[in-house]
Amino acid sequence: MRRVRYYSHGGPEVLVTEEAGLLQPGPGQVLIRTEAIGVNYVDVQLRRETATGSLYFRSLPATLTGDVVGTIEKAGPDTDPALAGTRVAVLLEDAYADYVVADAGWLVSAPASLGAGAASMLPTVGAVALGALRTGRLGQGDTVLITAGAGRSGTWPCSWPGSRAPGPSSPPRVPRPSSPSSRSLAPTSSSTTPSPAGPTRSRGARRCRRNPRGGRR
Repeated sequence: MRRVRYYSHGGPEVLVTEEAGLLQPGPGQVLIRTEAIGVNYVDVQLRRETATGSLYFRSLPATLTGDVVGTIEKAGPDTDPALAGTRVAVLLEDAYADYVVADAGWLVSAPASLGAGAASMLPTVGAVALGALRTGRLGQGDTVLITAGAGRSGTWPCSWPGSRAPGPSSPPRVPRPSSPSSRSLAPTSSSTTPSPAGPTRSRGARRCRRNPRGGRR
């Protein structure tokens, strides 16, 4: 299989695509055949940083992080074999490869109805949006102000059922994730089918309207 590594710090020219043996999942892990990998800017900082005391310094040889979308090929020991064939998304520190290994506890279900781009946001962006709403402990019918409704984390709640974002500059409609912060696989037949926790997940995003001064409420 192909994978990406870098053996010196610097620009994109230090990235190396190399051949490696197929990985084997360990206990509690799964092997995923990658479909798409979300690129994160933080890897540019990690790749360039040479100061060992820096937060962004990474020892060599180094890998690239990414939001992986793919299909489970094989379950390791002590992992449910029925997961094989399931489409999932997961954030990994070693993401740039034809096949990756991930802990089953960190997987998020990625329904087939979600495109690769939208699915790649489930492990991080979707979880941040959902976590922010849950942290606010909003009640049924409450209204929340989303000041960055066109950003990635703002797009999710603005597109959930019950929200409203009219106007030409509204964020694009993105299918609602079935379980953006779940660390286990939630069986879902459609990306728009609410999960058992559905009402709790959407009630903080009741409205997302543009006000006269250009903000959102």
